[in-house]
Amino acid sequence: MHDPFLLDQMEPAVDRIRQAAAQKESIRIFGDTDVDGFTATAILLKALRGLRVRPDYFIPDRFKEGYGLRRGYLDKARSDGVSLMVTVDTGIRAWDGAKYAREIGIDLIITDHHIVPEELPQTDWIINPLKRDCPYPSKNLAGVAVALKLAEALLSQSDRDCLQPLYALAALGTISDKMPLIGENRLLVLLGLSAMRTGVSVCWEMLCQQMQIDQSRLTVDDLRTHIVPLLTSGRVSDGRQDAVELFLTEDKKEARRLISRLKKDLHVFQSQRRLAWQKAKNRYASIQKSDGSDHEIVVVHEEKIPSRFIGFCASKLSQMVKRPVLVIGDGQVCEARAPADSFNLLNLLDACQQFLSTYGGHRPAAGCTIKPGNVNEFIENIRSFETKSASRSTKKKIPPAKANCQLTASDFRPELRSYLRQLEPFGMANPPPIFLLHDFPFTSHQFPDLKIEKKKLVAGSYCFYLEADLLMRFIKASSQGRQVDCTIRYRPQSGPGQKENRTLNLISSICD
Repeated sequence: MHDPFLLDQMEPAVDRIRQAAAQKESIRIFGDTDVDGFTATAILLKALRGLRVRPDYFIPDRFKEGYGLRRGYLDKARSDGVSLMVTVDTGIRAWDGAKYAREIGIDLIITDHHIVPEELPQTDWIINPLKRDCPYPSKNLAGVAVALKLAEALLSQSDRDCLQPLYALAALGTISDKMPLIGENRLLVLLGLSAMRTGVSVCWEMLCQQMQIDQSRLTVDDLRTHIVPLLTSGRVSDGRQDAVELFLTEDKKEARRLISRLKKDLHVFQSQRRLAWQKAKNRYASIQKSDGSDHEIVVVHEEKIPSRFIGFCASKLSQMVKRPVLVIGDGQVCEARAPADSFNLLNLLDACQQFLSTYGGHRPAAGCTIKPGNVNEFIENIRSFETKSASRSTKKKIPPAKANCQLTASDFRPELRSYLRQLEPFGMANPPPIFLLHDFPFTSHQFPDLKIEKKKLVAGSYCFYLEADLLMRFIKASSQGRQVDCTIRYRPQSGPGQKENRTLNLISSICD
């Protein structure tokens, strides 16, 4: 874990916050509207409370009011007596917001991790590891990790005991934002998972209990598959968000109430999301049928898609067509997604910024709000950008995954599982390993307790999941006494009700 003061402008930002604390100024945390932003908000609130400051926070409803630090939010802060605002996971493109904050007398500290533009917002305090000449070694921090660094810098050595709950929050935000799990991020997630499993705060105990997850075996997959969607579905009301409130409470009854409300919201959320995805698919099919052109950049304009599901639809559609996709929905909100490392979406939005109210994001994932009446011009500009780029790189096929190494039958010993666990946690830039099994004897002699169940083979403590067609091919090969070639992917089994952490749970191919 690197020294937080290696981040450019960390020291003056800490001095300004300590000054505000000493003078009992009103401080407001302004967070982004995703799990990275929720966790970052909770971290700074907890850290400031450790300094005996009682800050408040504000999470905007970007699906109703758009992206970014808008003047209306600043006017409200000023009327509430706020003199210092700290952004988390947002603000690096808040040019107008920063200028207006200065005009009305609010000091603004920006903490963010998104790509830094050439022109920075007008404020004296900007903490972002991607800033030019910033010496901080880790450049792939999530917004929550930047907030954690600010918290570490604020807390004295004697206050460091409260860092364990903060590590748990930082791990969740890092996983939810799909940051590379290498270097400092990997260590941060390891520390966070350890803290979650030991129940450093009420929220983790209650979340695992209510979601029927074994807390002592909590995995990255549990968080990504079950916890993150639950928290994402939460409502925003007057700047408050249920997930943030859950992170802050130490009352079990209140935690259960919040989780119950989140679960109800999730049920509605998933139903509405399915309908939104169907609308996006139908609109894409209609465009393909009427247009017939094979654009490198897919643009789907469907006003009936609610704002909160536009990003999901863009992501699913990009995975389906293997190209960059922009989905424009309700309120002229646009979300853009691209296959990893295949296309820089921010370059595209930079070229279209005259048609945008606000925009920001990363290379493969970005969002914007289009100015009223500018949708057609925005799409035309995308087509112009597409023509000028004259690159077919966006259509490169994603190569099939290659095996990392070969395993033999003798490798399936009890210690194999412990070796594989040392490679965890898995995520972006640290995927689960893939193994080749060549001429492998899936026989009762090799595995005396081998049995075939629905879509899986169970051999002792190992579980191999297969698609239906692969299972039939395997049964045929094994019944004829033939050895098989296959590739398997290691991933700890997870999910509600899972008690046993089996090891090998996917066969991706079998060669007859």
